[in-house]
Amino acid sequence: MCGLSEFQKWAKKKGYAVCFINQAKTPILMVKHLPFASNQLVELNKGLWGNSTNGFCTGAAIHWICYRYHGAEFYHHPETLWVDIPFHEMTKCQNYLESNDSNMKYIDRVEHVLSWYGLKINRGLYIIIEKPAVDKIIDHTLKYPGYCFLLVMHGDGPGHALAIHSMGKAGWRLFDVNEGVFQCVVNVGSEHENVHKLFKEHMTECEYSIRYSQYYLIGIEKPPYVSGAFDSFKFIIQLETNLAMHKK
Repeated sequence: MCGLSEFQKWAKKKGYAVCFINQAKTPILMVKHLPFASNQLVELNKGLWGNSTNGFCTGAAIHWICYRYHGAEFYHHPETLWVDIPFHEMTKCQNYLESNDSNMKYIDRVEHVLSWYGLKINRGLYIIIEKPAVDKIIDHTLKYPGYCFLLVMHGDGPGHALAIHSMGKAGWRLFDVNEGVFQCVVNVGSEHENVHKLFKEHMTECEYSIRYSQYYLIGIEKPPYVSGAFDSFKFIIQLETNLAMHKK
């Protein structure tokens, strides 16, 4: 657990916070910043996490989408709201997406990683947006209630990825491995003021609207096995077992 960011404080005060995450404070990213971190220790850490020592945002976002399609959320402390999850499984996804030995286009690598979860891209819901993008992202996701979206953002420097679950009347949920999970009510028939307030504050406070200029919004097809009778806990245990079998 660590101190809250300005956005986390704002979201908690407004009642939008579901849980908090900060990938910079995970063992994956912290080891190279330790004052006693020798080159040997850093190399050992890379052996555990691969190249995800630079971040694992896309792997985390895909992992979260799978949880959402099974009615689940990352485990978090009921009082502090800080998440406690097996981050190492997410790095397997990230390592493959960033691998140099694959000749596939990035979107096809995303499709391949999704297949590990039994998911696939809905190509009809895949759009590329130039900045300003906030309103366009909101409008597109709200058009397709029930769907999850992977949002990959690019600019002059390193990119970043978020995930969105558009739940219709049940709400609109946002995932960012730098901040956490946040949700607001969708007022049907209105201008969706709550969604705009939450997402604009997030994109502004985290400087994503400034830092990135191109946004890839990728709709993820709803799996056919989602049902009210599905045992989410058993599925998640099986998911972790399946991912452990993948080398990349």
